[in-house]
Amino acid sequence: SLAARRMLPSARIIAFEVLPAALATYRKNFAGDDAVRIETVALSDRSGSAEFFVTDRQDCSSLLRPGKGQSDIYGVAAADRIVVETVRLDDHEDVSAFARPVLLKIDVQGAELMVLRGAIQALNAIEYVYVECSYTELYEGQALLSDVLDFMSEQGFRFCGALNTHFDARKGAVQSDCVFARVPA
Repeated sequence: SLAARRMLPSARIIAFEVLPAALATYRKNFAGDDAVRIETVALSDRSGSAEFFVTDRQDCSSLLRPGKGQSDIYGVAAADRIVVETVRLDDHEDVSAFARPVLLKIDVQGAELMVLRGAIQALNAIEYVYVECSYTELYEGQALLSDVLDFMSEQGFRFCGALNTHFDARKGAVQSDCVFARVPA
C-alpha cells in the first residue's frame, strides 16, 4: 500500500488485515489519508468465520496451517490460533464501480486461490492481479503456482511474469510474485 500510494498518489486503496499489530501499523501509516480504507476481515472463498494460524513470524500467518515446507525452509511454526471473520470479495466490494484500472494485490500466505475463488465477479472488473504464488507447499493444502495459472487463465487473464523469486539452496525456487493481466476482449 505504501508503494502504491507513492506511485499513484490519488489511487483509492482498500486493504484487508486481521492481525492486531499489523493493523495498528497500517492505521498509523495511513492516518489522515481519506483515500485508504482498512477492513478487519480476511478475504477467502466463503463468508463467515475461520481459524487463523498466527505464526512465530507474524508475516507468515495464514488461514492455512503452516506445513513442513514452511518449517524446513523458513523455520516458521504456528504459535497461536485465532478466529477471524472471512468474506468473499464478491460479497464485500462492488469492484465494477471502481475507477480504472483496478489492481488486485494478494499476499495471503498460501490462501491465494481461496481469495481468487471468492472474487469471480470482481475479477470481471479487474485489469491486473499481482499475487504471491508458491512452487512448493509451505502451508497444508495450499494451491501452487500451476493451480493459480490454470484458474487465472479460465478467468480470462494471461500470465505476464514472475518477480521477487525466493530461492532455497535445497528446494530451488520457492515462491514468486506473479503478475496477470486481463486478456482484451
